[in-house]
Amino acid sequence: SRGYVQLNPGTVNFGTVAQGSSPAQTIAVKYTGRQRDWKIIGAVEPTGPFDVLVEEGRWFNSDFKATVRLTPDVAPGQIQSVLQLKTNDSASPIIAIPAMALVQAPLTISPSKAVFGRVPVGQTVTQRIMVRAAKPFTIEGFVDEATGLTAEVALVAASPVQVLTMKFKPTAPGIIRAEMKLKTALDGSIINIPIEAEAIKP
Repeated sequence: SRGYVQLNPGTVNFGTVAQGSSPAQTIAVKYTGRQRDWKIIGAVEPTGPFDVLVEEGRWFNSDFKATVRLTPDVAPGQIQSVLQLKTNDSASPIIAIPAMALVQAPLTISPSKAVFGRVPVGQTVTQRIMVRAAKPFTIEGFVDEATGLTAEVALVAASPVQVLTMKFKPTAPGIIRAEMKLKTALDGSIINIPIEAEAIKP
């Protein structure tokens, strides 16, 4: 039974990982039961984006080790699955191991666009935009600023989350449909922030 099998650690949790990466985690498996020829004979084909390699041998006082790797082609989002190791124990032929990861796109913005609504000419309205990445980054500068639109960065230091304060001060009536482009230090990535607003007469 599972009571005779010790797993270290008991789950596979990759935490937050960047899209396209392929981290690995190794689990030590130790059997403390009475079946002398007990062994892991393989792994059931995972239903999630994981590869599992089982090896016999001493590793951290274990009898077997299972190396779990996240496949690099997985789409962004929360991943949850249960990995299954096959044993030669007829009473308990499967060892179940929960596996999870949060795959994050290189850069995401929230909300997905800045919507200012109806703004009288000459007045200033603001909106905060959060930019997230799987690893710390900085915003190097603004590639393009539409008329009446500016942005300020709250943090100068590298961080997985950067907060932008978008400001809109229209100079003439009209409907605004534009994009503000920001350059980051994350492989030179460009952030495109769609802008929607309507400037009206005061």
